Amino acid sequence: MKPIRKRKLARSSRQRGIAMVIVLVGIAILSMVANEIRYNSVVELRLAANQRDEVRAYFLAQSGIGLSRLVLKFQKQMDQIQIPNLGGLLSQLTGALSGTPGQTPPVGGPPAPTSMSIQLWRMAKVDCHMLALMVPEVDPKAAPGGIGAPSK
Repeated sequence: MKPIRKRKLARSSRQRGIAMVIVLVGIAILSMVANEIRYNSVVELRLAANQRDEVRAYFLAQSGIGLSRLVLKFQKQMDQIQIPNLGGLLSQLTGALSGTPGQTPPVGGPPAPTSMSIQLWRMAKVDCHMLALMVPEVDPKAAPGGIGAPSK
């Protein structure tokens, strides 16, 4: 009876070893699957961020084009309005007061303009700081501000 008991003990210890190997292989396969899922998630997250940045850049470019068209349209309207040149009027007035009315400009110099034009494109500079105020970033970590709160 003793030899049978030794065979059973040897067989059960071998089965325990095989079970350990099967568990280790299963854990290795599950860890590889989990790693692949994590990698795919990271890649998809980066693709989504790139897509978001592409759409944002496209619409910012479109709004820049629209803003420049608007400024040019208003500039065209402003060019049609005759605004008197106060500097020229003052020089004519001071010339009249000093007794030399109708002064002629010096030879080779440009004639004094009779009207003045406002250049809107010089007044309305759109830079990154103005754009940051117009299009605030949403900080997902900032809970108190909520959606639309400007980032710091």
